[in-house]
Amino acid sequence: MTARELADQVGTSPQYLNKIIHGVRPGNKYLAEISRILEIDLAA
Repeated sequence: MTARELADQVGTSPQYLNKIIHGVRPGNKYLAEISRILEIDLAA
């Protein structure tokens, strides 16, 4: 999956997703959805 595809699925722009990935923005609004799509357990 590309960052563009992930951004589309999450409902944000690729630019904003890039800022989340690089720690520029916290991305709290999208964290649960990103982890669900990527099948990442946030509790681990």
